[in-house]
Amino acid sequence: MRIKEIIVGGTCIFFAVAIFWLTYGFKGGHYGGPLAQSTFYPRVISLGIIVLSVIVILGELLKKKLDKGIEVEKASSASIAHDEQVKESDKEREGSKKIGVIKMLVGALICVLYTVFLGIAGYALATPVMLAIFFWVLGVRNWFKISGFSVGITLAMYVVFAKLLDVVLPAGVFALP
Repeated sequence: MRIKEIIVGGTCIFFAVAIFWLTYGFKGGHYGGPLAQSTFYPRVISLGIIVLSVIVILGELLKKKLDKGIEVEKASSASIAHDEQVKESDKEREGSKKIGVIKMLVGALICVLYTVFLGIAGYALATPVMLAIFFWVLGVRNWFKISGFSVGITLAMYVVFAKLLDVVLPAGVFALP
């Protein structure tokens, strides 16, 4: 059983339930104006995270039964050369997993710093900077692509959320739209 995935799924469910519960304390969620739907989107996202986390947990629980059957089949037909190849590929996967974990932790740190600077710098400045750093961490090294995608995604999200859905985005100290 892949206990790590089950723990991650359970943790996601815990935080999603906490966020859903916190939306009941939002001010302006029950009155008119641009804040009228301020509770709707966090609740939808929270419910989506809960559903996806349950799917991950169930998938891992069901995978255990399938993995046992595959292991029995491998044991009966495995050869020494095949075992050596598997060991070498396992070592390569372990190295790439470590790099992936480091990138994930850096990404989480970027998200935490983004939430801190979002209130200070505002959406218009913090978001393209955060996206550019994310692209750099993920291995994109072409600054033309990084800046174009960062600004393009920021503008697209601004149009969708601020203009179409009437969500108030943080303006920050500089009070940019």
